[in-house]
Amino acid sequence: MNKQLIWKILFGFFAVLYLIAQLFSIMHWPFVGMIILIASTGIAVTGTIWFISKKDFSLLSILQFAFILLWALGTITQIMVGPHDRLPYQAITFGAMISWVVVQSLGYMGGSEKNSRTIKQLILDLSFIVGAIFIIIGVVFKIMRWPSAGVLLIVGMAIGSIWIVYQLFISKNTDEE
Repeated sequence: MNKQLIWKILFGFFAVLYLIAQLFSIMHWPFVGMIILIASTGIAVTGTIWFISKKDFSLLSILQFAFILLWALGTITQIMVGPHDRLPYQAITFGAMISWVVVQSLGYMGGSEKNSRTIKQLILDLSFIVGAIFIIIGVVFKIMRWPSAGVLLIVGMAIGSIWIVYQLFISKNTDEE
């Protein structure tokens, strides 16, 4: 197992931990701040080491790294310092995210053999979108204090977590074959 894969797996672990922390936050369960702090710090550290270890400094890779690092550091700052005027920082983070998404989308639309999407990839993307929809609807239910909010949130988080685990382990094995 190479070092880059180890950092990718650790990064995925902290991403799933962050999703769990957000579920804790929405459900008003204890230890939210501590879990978010651990997950965000883990994402910042492992994301940085993973970026450096893969030695791929393409525009897409740099934008992805910038967004992840800015987001994680913003979350850590919010927990450690507390709420303050974060609008300029959030605007920079949002700009990095939009730039990353645009460059990623242009790669998919390029139509090259390497970037063309397969049915399997479309199904994976669709499952991620379905999970996100469950989470969004669950949050709305939670805000409106309607029943079944917890079930929707748990199903959405489970789909998102399964998608992350699949991307980390299973898709890596099928790419090698």
